Amino acid sequence: MTGRIVLAFDCAGRELSVALGRGGEVLAARRERRLRGHGERLFGLIQEVLSEAGLNYADLDMIAVTRGPGSFTGLRIGLAAARGLALAGGQPVFAATTFELAMASVPVAQAEGRHIVALVDSKRRDLFVQIATLGRDKRGSEPIGDPFAAEPAQLDDLLPAGRLLLCGDGAAAAVDSLQAAGRSVLVPAEAAGLDARWLLSLADGADREKLPPVRPLYLRPPDVTLPTPSGSTTRGSEPLGPKMSETTGANEDGPGDAV
Repeated sequence: MTGRIVLAFDCAGRELSVALGRGGEVLAARRERRLRGHGERLFGLIQEVLSEAGLNYADLDMIAVTRGPGSFTGLRIGLAAARGLALAGGQPVFAATTFELAMASVPVAQAEGRHIVALVDSKRRDLFVQIATLGRDKRGSEPIGDPFAAEPAQLDDLLPAGRLLLCGDGAAAAVDSLQAAGRSVLVPAEAAGLDARWLLSLADGADREKLPPVRPLYLRPPDVTLPTPSGSTTRGSEPLGPKMSETTGANEDGPGDAV
């Protein structure tokens, strides 16, 4: 087996996953359900996959990580870990959106004739949504329009007509309302979540000279309590609206811990 040796991890959702691969193929992988505390287990899982594959940090050619949207705390942990490992070892960092991660899991044969809808759990009532179609060469996916946030009951009106394939850790939350609206909906078992193993092929094929920015992709501005000149406090912000934005900022753990 040839190709890049890539260490990939995803901390953006309700699961923590780590994968090690060469040439896009999985050498070792771990995945755990964790509502919080991703940082407590991340490096332990990294060491487990390295040990299983008989490799160490010096053998790595690239670090791959998700950059959002998702949990602010999880994104912060993942991106900081990726930057730290890259700084120590001199490897480049490939940062993919959680939409790209979700769509990389889609079986091409099942996506033909359907719009692909990547759905990411926002930890609120709504979902983060990206619509796509199969690429012209029947490999990969091509986004349609900008990502947006919507509640499951709103999706029928916002998605293109026709058959749908759902992927991502928010897919299960959207199935019932779409089927109730008469939609033909398919959710492949391997695509109903977020798993770092799907980052491996994305990173293996990435151009080292044109890597995406290693910064978080946020949907919402900071959800914090800010001081005012009078000494009182005010809520930091309300949701920006349907479109995604790249920014920096702060957030806190809890019900609003999604960006």
